[in-house]
This record gives sequence, structure tokens and C-alpha cells, in this order.
Amino acid sequence: MTTLQSIYGPISVPDWEDDLIVRSLRAHGEWAYCEPMLLAPLLRETDRFWDVGAFLGTFGLGATQLAQKPPAKLLAVDPGPVLQPFLAENLKNAPCPTEIAPFAVGQSDGWLRPEDGAGAHTGAIAYEASDSSEGAIPCRVLASVR
Repeated sequence: MTTLQSIYGPISVPDWEDDLIVRSLRAHGEWAYCEPMLLAPLLRETDRFWDVGAFLGTFGLGATQLAQKPPAKLLAVDPGPVLQPFLAENLKNAPCPTEIAPFAVGQSDGWLRPEDGAGAHTGAIAYEASDSSEGAIPCRVLASVR
């Protein structure tokens, strides 16, 4: 685990030299910072903010840190078991209570597995439905998460 200084504070990242987000954090100390800048003024202190596909948590961190008053809670949704320790460490920089939801969000509750030949780029893996939990990640529909 490597810790970088970023616009979000210290960010823990995996040692993935070919990952675009990790490369951007290494080179610039940020990733897509304009997106949280656009959202932050809309957040209210009573909101429960969901960062679906949280990856390393930079979007949720940026939006909650830039909000005039942080939301009531940040829910970081990401199914990647490899990413969980990094996400948990990074969410310590959030200005509000946080929770990690370790599943994907999709069209139906069940299981998803990486498509054949999906590669190792964790943030951009394509998934397909699976009848088995073997080698798969849990998937839930948004309505069941609420």
C-alpha cells in the first residue's frame, strides 16, 4: 500500500502502474476533481450521499469535503475486495460518517463475475450475470439498497 499526498488529503493507492486513476493521483494529486466541485454545492447536511463505484473514494471525498456543510453520511459502494482496505483507509479523511457497501449495483439482485478476457484493470472490468457465487461478486438493485 502506497500513500500519496492529494487534494483530498493522504490517499492510499495500490501499486498499479497501469491504472489511470492511480497514475493521475501520482502525477497530479487528484482525479476528476471538477465532478465533486459541481456536486458539492448541491449537498445538504441531511443528505445521505452515495458514491456508487467508489473505487478509491476520491469522488465521495471531494464532494463531502467541498460541501458547505457535509452530508449526514457517505455510502461508498464498491464490490472490489482488493480495494476495500484502500477505500476504508481513504474514507478516514471524510468530514462525515462513512460506510462501505461491498457489492455492485445492477439490474437485479444476484451475482456478477468478470467477463472472459476482462483483464486486470480493476476500475474498468466488465461483468456478466452468474448463477453461482464462485468467483463472483454480490450485486443488488438500488431499490433493495435503500
